[in-house]
Amino acid sequence: MSCESGCHSAAYRLRLAEGPLPAARVESPPVNAPSTEPDRDRVGAGLLLAPLAVFFIDVVELVMVTLTLFFYMTPIIYPKSIVEEQSFYWVIHYNPIRSILEIFRDPIHLSKIPPLSHLSLSVAIAIGFFLLG
Repeated sequence: MSCESGCHSAAYRLRLAEGPLPAARVESPPVNAPSTEPDRDRVGAGLLLAPLAVFFIDVVELVMVTLTLFFYMTPIIYPKSIVEEQSFYWVIHYNPIRSILEIFRDPIHLSKIPPLSHLSLSVAIAIGFFLLG
């Protein structure tokens, strides 16, 4: 029995009738496209912690716990006035992220310009992290 006319499905015969498939187009990204290479500031902590994570498996969990502690030590989800009378207020007062947070919080919630001390400390922190990488 020959398979010349009846073995192929109707869709296959229709595809053959349409002709060859068009060639795939390969497009290069635009010249001004954002770079996919990691930025310098994100590489610094990774270069310090990656070798430790190879030898000590718990480094990743330790980083997660540390970041969670810093999150709760910074008045992000609670106002600073709640802890002003507590004995551990100095931890929150000297937290460098607090100044950066208050630069954004003061104009939005209190409708006032942040103090110059917070602005200068935030600029110093930004320059320090930029230089550290």
